[in-house]
Formats: sequence, structure tokens, C-alpha cells
Amino acid sequence: MTSSVDTVVQIEEDHSDKPTVLLVMPFLAIGGAERVALDMVRELHHEIRFIIVTFENYDPSLGTTVEAFRELTPYVYTAPDFLLSHLNYSLPLWFTVYLLQPL
Repeated sequence: MTSSVDTVVQIEEDHSDKPTVLLVMPFLAIGGAERVALDMVRELHHEIRFIIVTFENYDPSLGTTVEAFRELTPYVYTAPDFLLSHLNYSLPLWFTVYLLQPL
């Protein structure tokens, strides 16, 4: 059984005036790109609503920063955790369309 992305992703309404940044990464391992992104989110999360989306399967040998990101924003979505693999790449596109809808 397959599901469309909008039936499995629940977005909490955020009525703040914060701008939104969609951060799309293949995965959230422990590496240089993830550290830079985590430092950026840590510095700016009071001013900006970050939505973080990953679409690759997690490799335990690389470690993870998922929980570190979740401490800063509730909007961390790792597609392989709740979508069938053929839908993983549709998640970033779905968020882009969702965020561009008029209020």
C-alpha cells in the first residue's frame, strides 16, 4: 500500500511572523555540512522557522545529528522513516509546494 506525502506528513500550524527556511539535505550524519547547518540553525532558530527535510536512508556508521536538530526545531522530517523508498525524493518537492501556497 502506498500513501501520498500529504497523508503521512503532519505540519503543525505556525502563526508566527518568522520567515521560513526549508533546509534539504540527503541525511543528517555527523559531518562538516551537518555541523555548519546545525550551527546556523542554533544561531538563528529564534528568528527563523527552519524546516529540515532529508531523503536518503540513514547509515548508522556515519552517526546522526537528527536529535540535535530536533532540540532546535520541531520540523525535522526524515523521509525514510515514514515513506516508501520510491517516495523519498517527493518529500522536498512537497514541502516546497506547501510553503509556496498563499496564506
